Amino acid sequence: MTSPPPRPHAGLPARDDDASSADHAPASATDVAAADWDTRAGAGLSATERGQYLQWLHASPAHARAIQRLDATMSAVRALRPAWPAPASAAGTPPSPGPTRRPTAPPASHRRPGVGWLAGPAAWGVGAAMGVVVALAAHTWRQPTFSSPYASAPAQRLNVQLPDGSRLELDADTRLDVALYRDRREVHVRDGQALFDVAPDRARPFRVRAGDAEVTVVGTRFVVRHRLTGAHAGDVGVVVEEGRVVVRRRPPGDGDGDALKVAHTLGANQALDLAADGSSGAPRTVSAASIAPWRRGMVRFDGTPLADALAELAHYGPVRLVVRDPAVAALPIAGTFRLGQPDAFADVLPRILPVRLQRQADGTSEVVAAP
Repeated sequence: MTSPPPRPHAGLPARDDDASSADHAPASATDVAAADWDTRAGAGLSATERGQYLQWLHASPAHARAIQRLDATMSAVRALRPAWPAPASAAGTPPSPGPTRRPTAPPASHRRPGVGWLAGPAAWGVGAAMGVVVALAAHTWRQPTFSSPYASAPAQRLNVQLPDGSRLELDADTRLDVALYRDRREVHVRDGQALFDVAPDRARPFRVRAGDAEVTVVGTRFVVRHRLTGAHAGDVGVVVEEGRVVVRRRPPGDGDGDALKVAHTLGANQALDLAADGSSGAPRTVSAASIAPWRRGMVRFDGTPLADALAELAHYGPVRLVVRDPAVAALPIAGTFRLGQPDAFADVLPRILPVRLQRQADGTSEVVAAP
């Protein structure tokens, strides 16, 4: 088992100005970071985290002083004892020693309203210190233990292993943010699609935000799609490969609030589409082979307008096809095509749609209506 890092105050020089300048100062970002490290150290640090802690500690003298302030505050709180006069015996001699007992509350005559066991300036000083500690602890609890953005380039897929054991597979041209907290795990899909293989952890549900939808699981394998361009732009699609997920939708104007409506619970080989206009279809059954075809280098169109199909293919590399005629852009296209082969797609296009290709001077080809 990895031993905790050394207490930062040991072997580090103290600064006389700490007490005068920081006793009553509001918690700074450095103080918050110190409290976060103290909390994480109490739960046990990995070898990697231990190295990160020591690097942070020695990056600035202010970091060591923040740890010293926190440690001094906690020591002062632990050293507190009830302070009230002990009763004298009738003969004026100290009372005979009796069995050792835990301190009890002082007599009512020795209490001051609103102070409890302590009285005078000491109570306010300790109360202020405790307030800072409690505020820092609450703030620390709300901070993620891990956060990172991830992005794949066009024509590139990206595999990500998260610290909790979950695995993400990002499709080409995908952007998302990950934040792991002590009581939950969150991913925000900003644009694109990804497969999630979630490590089970009932104490920390795994939530995926995409558009106005939220998918919650404990441990499962599923795909979330939310493309801003291309086929079904703006929609949210959820497909479950293993386990079960709960899909909720955020009402318009709710922002980051909690007014989520339960939409559906999906099981294995079920899919749900949530349209950008607020409507949603019913859950449908899909075959295992049709889940995330992009992992096999394929894309499937089912009555997709040609313009949207070209925008979808552009996520996987240059297409070199342009459409200017709105009537041609609206032609529906269906079929399964291989990604990353724009020339093959261009060759087959005139055979499945009433169009032809006109070569342009810039090397692109315009898709126009066939005569």
